[in-house]
Amino acid sequence: DASWLVPEVYEGLRAHAAALVIHDKIPRHPVELTAPWTYLRFHGRDYRGSYAPQALSAQARRVRRWLDEGRDVYAYFNNDVAGHAPVDALAFRRFSAPRSGAAG
Repeated sequence: DASWLVPEVYEGLRAHAAALVIHDKIPRHPVELTAPWTYLRFHGRDYRGSYAPQALSAQARRVRRWLDEGRDVYAYFNNDVAGHAPVDALAFRRFSAPRSGAAG
């Protein structure tokens, strides 16, 4: 619910090192990091359909930065209608992996 996306909630989460779930069900969901780790949920369009490679790679670039900062990142794909979740999760993992020759 978008009413939870307010500074007072972020402060409470930070006080307890709890991560705000960042997801795509609310348009323009704020990317607010409230813990040394974060949790992403990819729901797709009403839990169906696959993500375009460009969309996954854009998200993966952000995740790669967080990983490079030492933050743990957990991602869950819930676009499981017709089996898209595992395919997208593997692509996302590939896109967010360290580049060959890079540290991390």
